[in-house]
Order: sequence, then structure tokens, then C-alpha cells
Amino acid sequence: MKTTLFLFKPLFWTVAVFCVGLLGLILPTTRPLFNEITPLNLLFSALMVFLSLKESNLTPFLKGFALVSILGWTAECIGVHTGWLFGQYSYGSILGWGPMKIPLLIGLNWAILSYSIYQWIGFLNGWRSWIAGASIMTAFDALLEPVATHLGYWNWAENSIPWTNYLTWWLLSIPCMAIWDYLTKGQYNQTAAWLFWIQVLFFGILNIVL
Repeated sequence: MKTTLFLFKPLFWTVAVFCVGLLGLILPTTRPLFNEITPLNLLFSALMVFLSLKESNLTPFLKGFALVSILGWTAECIGVHTGWLFGQYSYGSILGWGPMKIPLLIGLNWAILSYSIYQWIGFLNGWRSWIAGASIMTAFDALLEPVATHLGYWNWAENSIPWTNYLTWWLLSIPCMAIWDYLTKGQYNQTAAWLFWIQVLFFGILNIVL
């Protein structure tokens, strides 16, 4: 049976890019540069997840990606311009351009993150996977927030993260998980699955050193 060397697998390059990015953000001299290319890291991660898909899984993934991206971006748009959902916050320039001052990459991030988490909880039946996935998503946001605000991804009014942010993350993550559960039940993507834990380690270390 023909095997593919790990060197040529998307997971290898995902690990490699995050390691380089982590080192670049840790070192003060290279931090500004690596912070500015954050959008490239997000796009690269999405590409590696895409390349890891089986051909038969491509269509349901793209449907889920579109639905979750639109849902996440729309919620963020409402949140920024009204303050009703997450709290009073605004995006900086780091995550790139987007209509109405909401980076397009935010939708991508919602889709890839929720898909990655679903890889680990998809074995649960129905609403159990939705609740478990939403809870993990919210816990991840708690890990992400200090780093994101420190690096200028977004800014909170009075530098205070309200409890409504975490409640909305949890509630919004439920339909995201439901979408993936409906469209991709039983499908496994190795790169996506491990991307979640790579990000946990990535932001966990940055929480300590920044």
C-alpha cells in the first residue's frame, strides 16, 4: 500500500507554520511583522483543512463553511454596530478588510474553528454534540481573548470583556455545531481535528509569554 510521508501532508505544514508563527510573536523584534501577517496564517490553515478533505466530503464541507461563515460574520456585524450581542467592541486593522468594518476573515474563523471542534465531539448524538461543541468553543474564546486584545485583533470598551460575550459565543456556537452535525456527520478530517489543539497550545503559550 502506498503511503504519504508526513512531510507532504497538510498537517505537517500546519504544525510548521504555527511553530514559526509562535516564535515570531514571542520575539519582540519580529512580533510586529508576524502580527501583521496573521490573516495569511488564517487563510493557510483553512487551505490545509480544505486540502485534507476527501473528494466525497467536499460538497457538504463547502455548504457548511458558507453557512457558518455567513452566520458568524452577520452576528459579529450586529454585535459591533449595536453592542447588543457580545458587548461594546470594535475590530482593529490586523485581521484585514471587510464590509461595514467587520473583517471577512471573522466568518472564516468561525467556520474553521467550529468545524475543527466538531471533529472531536461529532461522535455524540444530536443536541449533545451541539452543546458540547458550543461549550468547547466558549472555553476556547476565553483562552483567545487576552491574546487577541493584546495583539490588537479587536478592542473592548473600557478594556473589559463582558459576560454577554461568552453567553453569545455559546448560544451562537450551537447552530454552528448543528450545521456541521447535519452536513458532515461521520466524516473525519485529520488536519482540522488537530488544528484545534494546535491553536489551544498556540494561544495558551502566548497567554503566558505576552
